[in-house]
Amino acid sequence: MAKIISGQLAVWKDKNGFGFIKSDHGGDDVFIHITAIQFASRRPFSGDVIHFQMEAEANGRFKAVNAMIEGATIASSRQGFPRIGWFLLIMVVVMGGYFYD
Repeated sequence: MAKIISGQLAVWKDKNGFGFIKSDHGGDDVFIHITAIQFASRRPFSGDVIHFQMEAEANGRFKAVNAMIEGATIASSRQGFPRIGWFLLIMVVVMGGYFYD
């Protein structure tokens, strides 16, 4: 299993969805893309502490993967309608069939 590394998000370009992490271990800044951040309840900001694993890219540089924002709550991995949305949709379909039969 890959080692978990921590660092501070030095640059974050929210419009483009990427930035660079300054690792606590030193060395070059590590590229991070928004898709590397797992289950975060918010988008990252410059200055956030990020915990991540590193993966080598084809060009020899490293990128962050399996990243988490320290202090951010973990969002649900469920997507789509919330439960109340599904309930209301089902009720409309059921009741609509009831009235048109």
